[in-house]
Amino acid sequence: MVLTQPIPIQASQPRLFPRPTGDPRLLVPGWGGDLSPDEFDFVQDELIRDKKLAYEWGFRPNAKGRPEWAVRQVTQWGHPDSRTANLALARHPMPQSVPSENPEQA
Repeated sequence: MVLTQPIPIQASQPRLFPRPTGDPRLLVPGWGGDLSPDEFDFVQDELIRDKKLAYEWGFRPNAKGRPEWAVRQVTQWGHPDSRTANLALARHPMPQSVPSENPEQA
């Protein structure tokens, strides 16, 4: 009978899909302003992974997805200490103001 050494298992296997990285300050409602696509991916990933953070942002913790418009609204106009304000932003889209083409009408 031939005995061989067992193959060591690596402690950290590489991920197939790397997690987006970004500035943790982006996770504070109202701090981020207008997000770039990379920043948005980072915030969206953290909101899906962290149920407590999603709750603080006004989202349902067990919801599968977070609408892009809602994440952007809370990022721009959210309040770090008021879940109620964030809840309103996350649930109701704000009307978009469209600038008129004729400056005399303004």
